[in-house]
Amino acid sequence: MHQLTGPDDARRMVNIWADQGATSFKAYMTSRAPELRAAVEEAHKRGLKVTGHLCSIGYREQRRLHR
Repeated sequence: MHQLTGPDDARRMVNIWADQGATSFKAYMTSRAPELRAAVEEAHKRGLKVTGHLCSIGYREQRRLHR
């Protein structure tokens, strides 16, 4: 599995997979907030969803991802 190296990498991976037909993405518990925010923003631009195990960020931080 590809380990994201930063927000730009997260955006790039969302676009690569979306271009291949992916319709949703899953974040794992090692996801850091900057990469997760970038992936969510990029996926939402394309009308795609992101789900995941959000153990690595707190509730308040998670709520800010959706604003």
